[in-house]
Amino acid sequence: MSIDWLKLLGALALLLTPAAVFHGHRVQYRDLTRDWDGYWGRTLRLWTHGFDLIRAFAGAWLLMEAIARAPDAQGLMKYVPLALRGMILCAATILQTMVCKEHDAMNAPIAFAIGLTITLLPPHAALPGLIVAFLFAYGTHLRAAFFPVLAITSAGFGALFLRGKLSLDVAGAGTALILPGLLPVLFSRHLVCPYLARKSSSAKNA
Repeated sequence: MSIDWLKLLGALALLLTPAAVFHGHRVQYRDLTRDWDGYWGRTLRLWTHGFDLIRAFAGAWLLMEAIARAPDAQGLMKYVPLALRGMILCAATILQTMVCKEHDAMNAPIAFAIGLTITLLPPHAALPGLIVAFLFAYGTHLRAAFFPVLAITSAGFGALFLRGKLSLDVAGAGTALILPGLLPVLFSRHLVCPYLARKSSSAKNA
């Protein structure tokens, strides 16, 4: 296994920094199960969502470039880089989800998950998976299901478009994508999404 330490440090800095550290006093949180009419604009205006997408994309790309299999690797050593990359992706998603400034809640790292998906799969495989996951979550109101559905559909469309030659890195990414939907169930927390509160209101339901 060969490691480019400079790229690895960059990947770790981008992937393992929880989004919550960037949330200031104007950031409020809304449960994913609640009605979002009137909140879409304020959610999209919160800069951290776009930043999460970009840093997940860049961090995952750096991670893939930083840890490579040695050409002469034999046996289990061939899979050590894959396992290490998968563990880092899972750790990153756990941190993005569990570190939240809302009491008894976990963050829904939707933009972060999208960034990971479009990095690890080509666009013609990632886009259908994202569309199906969004439609399912929005249509059924089971918005936390976005994450496991995205993991399943991304792998499915990836296998279809890549003719079965699906990178083993997708298995690690798929595990990471399922975690935001699984962790709130395990810890009896609810998933929330941050949005930008109005300047004139400091109330929780602003």
